[in-house]
Amino acid sequence: MWKKGSIKIGNQTFTYCAKVYGEPSEDYGIEGGRISKLEIRLGDFPVARYDRGYQYF
Repeated sequence: MWKKGSIKIGNQTFTYCAKVYGEPSEDYGIEGGRISKLEIRLGDFPVARYDRGYQYF
């Protein structure tokens, strides 16, 4: 259910952790999709978080 990984953009590496379901959810998924929770970090600092709504830092 939880997926972790990283993506490099330019010279910066962002890490992510996402709660992914097998089926889309109109109520809980991002834009009706399969991801219900998501956190993106740059090093130790959170950049964005989704938990039934977006939070930006």
